[in-house]
Amino acid sequence: MLSVGDLSQRSLLIRYGLPADVSAANLKKAGAVGDIIGQFLDAEGRPIRHPLNQRVLAPGVTELSRIPTVVVASGGANKTAIIAAVLRARLASVLICDQNTAGAALRVLGRGETSITKRTRSRG
Repeated sequence: MLSVGDLSQRSLLIRYGLPADVSAANLKKAGAVGDIIGQFLDAEGRPIRHPLNQRVLAPGVTELSRIPTVVVASGGANKTAIIAAVLRARLASVLICDQNTAGAALRVLGRGETSITKRTRSRG
């Protein structure tokens, strides 16, 4: 189970975890919309060309894409772009998030909200 991070001030990585020589503005300029496992991706879900991606001590997105079931649990309007990028690149097979974020990500992907399957649980 993984999460994704965006480039807003709501992101703990942006606020507290970036190396001193890297800024969110610098990552955005390189085309990043957010990260998964510390790899910063563009809107298409491709790793950006930035030295920070070479310093990460985690599997790369190529290795991640080979894992049959990857669950991403993340939500909030601020994460729409990175969630859409991860889905576009097929880096996650399961997404757990709120309905508004799912709808927004689907709109970014050009699929519309009718693709959302609602599941309800009955309580006994």
